[in-house]
Amino acid sequence: MTAFDWPDRQAAAVTLKFDDGLESHRSELAPLLESFGLRGTFYLCPAGTREEWLERASRWRPLLDAGHEIGNHTMTHPAPVALIGEPAPHSYEQMTPQVYRDDVLEAHRRLELAFGPRQWSFCYPCYQTWVGVGVNRQSVVPFIARHFAAACTGGEISKPYNLPRHCDLHALMTLHAEGLTGSDLIARVESARRMNRWMILTFHGIDEGHLAVGRNDLEELLAYLGRNRNSIWTAPVINVALHVRSIRRAP
Repeated sequence: MTAFDWPDRQAAAVTLKFDDGLESHRSELAPLLESFGLRGTFYLCPAGTREEWLERASRWRPLLDAGHEIGNHTMTHPAPVALIGEPAPHSYEQMTPQVYRDDVLEAHRRLELAFGPRQWSFCYPCYQTWVGVGVNRQSVVPFIARHFAAACTGGEISKPYNLPRHCDLHALMTLHAEGLTGSDLIARVESARRMNRWMILTFHGIDEGHLAVGRNDLEELLAYLGRNRNSIWTAPVINVALHVRSIRRAP
C-alpha cells in the first residue's frame, strides 16, 4: 500500500483531544501542551444562558489564538440510558433526530457567536452516533457530515488508528486514554507510526474525574511527542482532517 503523504515527510499524525470543556483543560493543559510545542483539540458544550456562555467563551478565546482547536460537543451532552441510569430527555434512546439536530445546531450557533465562522469539527458525546431504539434507531452521521469538516467517535480497542486515504472523516476512530500509562500511550503512538496512520487520543480529566489519566503519564507522552516532532505530526483534528482531504483530492 502506498504510504500516505504527511507534512514534511513525517510518518504518522497524532491528535490530542480533550472532551467536555473542563476548566483545567483551559487553565492547565493548554499551557502544558504549549510548553512542549504541541497543540490540541478541545470540545466544548456551550450551555448556560447567552451571557454565561459568552463570559466563559472569553476565557477560552486565548486557546484559539495560540493555535489550539475548539470544537462542537453539543449543547446538552447526550448519553446512553445505561450511563445515565434512567431514561431522560437527552438520553440517546429518548431523542429524535430533530431534537438531536436542534441541539447540535444551537451549539454551533453559540460557538460561532463567540469565536466567529471557521471550519469546525465535532465530537459525538459518549462516542454514540445514533438516536432512538430498535426499528426507530437512526444514524446521525449523515447530518453531522453535512455540517462539519470532521467528527470523532470511538474506536476498535485492538487497532484504533485511522487509515487516512479511506477512513470516514465523520466517524473517526479514537483511543480512550483513561487507565493507560505513559508507556502504554507511547506504545500506541509507535504502532500508528509504523502503520503510517492517524491516531486520535481522547482525554477527559487529568488527575480528576472518573475517566482520568495521570498527569505524569500525560507529560511522559507529551515529552515523547515533542522529541519526535520530526517524524510524528501532532496537530488538532481540523488541521489533520483538512490535510487528509487535500491529499485525497490530489491527482
